[in-house]
Amino acid sequence: MNTLNVSPYKIQAKGLTKYEFESIGAKGAIKKGVEIFPLEVPGIYNFAFGDLLPDGTIDDEAETNNGDMPRVFSTVIEVMEKFLHAHPNASLFFSGSSPQRTNVYQLILKRYHERFSFSFQIIAFQTVNNEPLESIFDPEAEGNFLGFLVKRK
Repeated sequence: MNTLNVSPYKIQAKGLTKYEFESIGAKGAIKKGVEIFPLEVPGIYNFAFGDLLPDGTIDDEAETNNGDMPRVFSTVIEVMEKFLHAHPNASLFFSGSSPQRTNVYQLILKRYHERFSFSFQIIAFQTVNNEPLESIFDPEAEGNFLGFLVKRK
């Protein structure tokens, strides 16, 4: 089930941890990539996303502005669903490459929380009074988050 109700782009799996697709918009076709790799904590994986460079690496700081953000994020969520279906005990961690990007992810999670929460449990990380805080993501919560952890319900 796609959580954004926007058709995702066609995804090309490059094994179980790398995925590619093309963003089609105002600036033409732009290759995007997702790479998932294990972190030090068993069962937790980093979820990296961005423009795919010619050498196969991902530029997670590129600002494409191709006018198709809902479809791009629909595709990213489709990748998450595929990975978490294949690895039901795994969790995916993601944050933006900058505080501004993390805020964009926060806004998307807020806007589509009802749909996300149908399939996923979302944990949010933030600092409150200089103390790290981990909690179930609340779309009504104030403040800025440091990152998010997503796992299947």
